[in-house]
Amino acid sequence: MRVLYLTTMLAAYPGDPQGGAGNTWFEFFVEMSHQAQVTVVAPKVQVHCPRQQNESLRIVRVGPSKPPGSLEDTILSADCWRIPPLFVNLWNTARTLVSKEDYDIVHAFWALPSGLLCAMLPTRRPKVVTCLGSDIHNWSHKPIAGSLVKYALRRTALCVGVSDEICSTASALGAMNVKLIPTPINMSQFPFHPEHSEPHSLVFIGRLTRKKGVYVLLDAIDLLRRDTPDIKLYMCGGGPEQEHLRAYALQRQLNDHVTIMGPTDRQGIIRTLARARALVLPSFGEGTPSVILEALCIGRPVVATDTGDIRKLVGADSGRLIQTPDPVALAEAIASVFNTRYDPTRLRQRVNNFDLKSIARQYLLAYEEQLRQPLPGNKGNHISDLS
Repeated sequence: MRVLYLTTMLAAYPGDPQGGAGNTWFEFFVEMSHQAQVTVVAPKVQVHCPRQQNESLRIVRVGPSKPPGSLEDTILSADCWRIPPLFVNLWNTARTLVSKEDYDIVHAFWALPSGLLCAMLPTRRPKVVTCLGSDIHNWSHKPIAGSLVKYALRRTALCVGVSDEICSTASALGAMNVKLIPTPINMSQFPFHPEHSEPHSLVFIGRLTRKKGVYVLLDAIDLLRRDTPDIKLYMCGGGPEQEHLRAYALQRQLNDHVTIMGPTDRQGIIRTLARARALVLPSFGEGTPSVILEALCIGRPVVATDTGDIRKLVGADSGRLIQTPDPVALAEAIASVFNTRYDPTRLRQRVNNFDLKSIARQYLLAYEEQLRQPLPGNKGNHISDLS
C-alpha cells in the first residue's frame, strides 16, 4: 500500500522540543512506514531535520518554513506572510506527487488547511482527513474558515476524529463517513516511573497560550501556596504568553513556586514528570491530548478540564476533572490529588489501547475498507481495481 500524507505540523524529529503535536504524528508516520510506502508533505521547520533512514518513509519539506506552534499562532504573528505561499507550495507539491505516483490513499491531518488542500487534489483515490481538535473547535464557527472546513469534510471519503466530541462535530458539519480513532502514544518511549520525588509538584506541558488556561493555573498556584508552601509548578513549552507569564508570576510573587522551562525535549519532559506528583492541564478545549497519555504512561495522575474525550482517560482512579477553567475549582482538584493515593500500574494500563502500534493497525484497516468501496460514479468497479 502507498499512502500520501499532507500535514501543516510535523516535528523536525521525534522528541523535538518545538514539535508539539507534530512529535506524535512523526512517530505515527514512522510506524505506518513499517506496513506501507509512506510519503509525507509538510512545511519546512526552522531547525535542522536529520535524514530519515527508513527506506519506506519519505518526507518532503516545503517552504517557506513555518514557525513553531499552531496555524492560528502564525496567522496572528509577524510571520503571517508565510502562510499563503506555504499553502500554495504544499498543494502544488501534493498535486505533482499524485499525478506522477500511484498512491492508494491520500490522507490529511487537520481539516484546515491540510484537509482543504487534500479535498482539492485531482485524484480519484480515497481522501481521508483526521480532525484533531483545534481545526474543529477554533475554525468551524468562523464565517469563511467554517465554510472551508465544511467543504473539506464533505469532499473526503473518510473523516477520522480523535474524540467522540470531534466526531460529533464533524458529522454536524457535513462529514458523511466518520470514524473514531484516538490519538496514539509510543509507549516504549515513555518508561514507567512508579515513584515520585516531589509530593507537591505539578507539571504543565503544552503551548503557553491563554486557551491552555495558563493564567488560571498560576492563579490556582497562588491560592494553594498558602496551605502548601512547598508547592512547585514546572511549565514545559513555549508560546506567545511565555514572557507575559514570567511577568505575571513575578507580579504575584510566585517565583519560588513556578518555573517556566520553555521548550523542553522528550527526555526533559520525562525527567520532569518522573519527579512530579501530577500533570495539570486546565485547557478551554482539547481532543485527546498527547500529554495526558504521556503522563499516565509514566504513572502520574492528571488534573484537567472536562473537555473533549479527557473523561475517558481521567476518572476518580486517575485524577480529577473540573468543569470549566476556574482557579478555585482547579486549586480544589489539585489539593484532592495531593491527598489521594493512586496506583501507578493502573494509570499506565489506562493507555494500553492508545499504543502506537494499535492505532496504526486501526488506520490500516480503515484504509483497506476504503479501498473496497466502489469507485466514485462507477458502481461496477472498486477502488482496489485500479492497482
